[in-house]
Amino acid sequence: MNKKIKVAIADDHSMIIDGIGNIINNEPDMNVLIKAYNGQELLDLLEDKEIEVVILDINMPVLDGVETAKIITEKYPAIKIIILSMHSTYDMVSKLLEIGVSGYLTKNQASLSLIHSIRAVYNGSKVYSEAVADCIVSNLQKPYVELSIPSDTDLTKRELEVLKCIAKEMTSPEIASNLRISESTVNAHRRNLISKLGVRSSMGLVRYAFENNIV
Repeated sequence: MNKKIKVAIADDHSMIIDGIGNIINNEPDMNVLIKAYNGQELLDLLEDKEIEVVILDINMPVLDGVETAKIITEKYPAIKIIILSMHSTYDMVSKLLEIGVSGYLTKNQASLSLIHSIRAVYNGSKVYSEAVADCIVSNLQKPYVELSIPSDTDLTKRELEVLKCIAKEMTSPEIASNLRISESTVNAHRRNLISKLGVRSSMGLVRYAFENNIV
């Protein structure tokens, strides 16, 4: 029997949970093991289940999706999180991407897109709906005065190559294959880039690359 991706869903609307749950459970390679109606309930249930992908709403009672995502990434770093929400403002998107979610979809996504996204994040990719991607790109093209970019950054040739790959939304395994280096080396370069450029996350690296015409 093929291994099934273990999925959890957290949303305060039972119709959404049941609808998404039915779609996922109809797939031969995935199974919904947790259905929760707020962030705290989800966290309590995660203690007893080995979940691999979480589908997470933002607006929930008791504990919202943002705080829940923070706790999950700290306590269960191997779990992949897909945000499924009506909200796609740049502030909300950037906040959740900096927390470390693997996907951000709007609730009008077709069922096939959600199923594809679960498989993609499970295999290490990042996924964004068209509306979310447009939101990110449009804001990357605007001046960002709050970002302090050191003028004396001393990036190596390899670090620039890694930065270009990150800006193209390539995963660490894809970058490693493309540059013929190990995945651990890619992650070391990523950490060095974040430190040298004074940003907080991979999204900050992407912004740097666009604003400095590196891609």
